[in-house]
Amino acid sequence: TGTTHYRHSGDLQRLLGYRPCSGRALADLKAWLLAAAGSALSGAELLEGSVDWLRKQRVILPAADPLERMVADAMLAAERSVAQHLVAKLSAGPQRNAVAKALREIGKLV
Repeated sequence: TGTTHYRHSGDLQRLLGYRPCSGRALADLKAWLLAAAGSALSGAELLEGSVDWLRKQRVILPAADPLERMVADAMLAAERSVAQHLVAKLSAGPQRNAVAKALREIGKLV
């Protein structure tokens, strides 16, 4: 129940020095996710890494759905960054325009 959840959260904070995943801890998690997403091979790998990061930082894990959404957002941001980098490296012309258009269409699907 909700009461049990809050009691356990309070115990983790009081007895083990954990802090809630909000405010500065949440901002730090999001920054870590964005940095780590570029080298992650999959969302599952990034999710596992985020759980490890949260434990090392002594931050109480958020619910699964919000954490999975943050991981997915970070992976998408990393993919878009790579795509933008690739388009920028192409020389101007029809090929660059075609690739840029394809990437915009893919972005609409996600």
